[in-house]
Amino acid sequence: MPRDRHASGDELPAPGHVGVTGMAPDSHYEIRVLGSLDPHWTAWFEGLQVHGDGSQTVICGPVADQAALHGLLNKVCGLGLVLISVRQLDPE
Repeated sequence: MPRDRHASGDELPAPGHVGVTGMAPDSHYEIRVLGSLDPHWTAWFEGLQVHGDGSQTVICGPVADQAALHGLLNKVCGLGLVLISVRQLDPE
């Protein structure tokens, strides 16, 4: 059976064998958006800390995996927020 290929011609990993490494379980992330959200949005963002500094809002805390990170980014998009940055924080 032929394997799927990426646009570059490289073979894609078989289903269930994700070729992405580098994200430890429960990595901490900081998502920065334009505009000010107040802390009551914490529940919407699955318990992550939400705090504004005037012109920007920082959403931060542990994220279980890449799927959860994408889910959070979809929520940001769904609210029409302008994404400024996403960064993985160093473990404390």
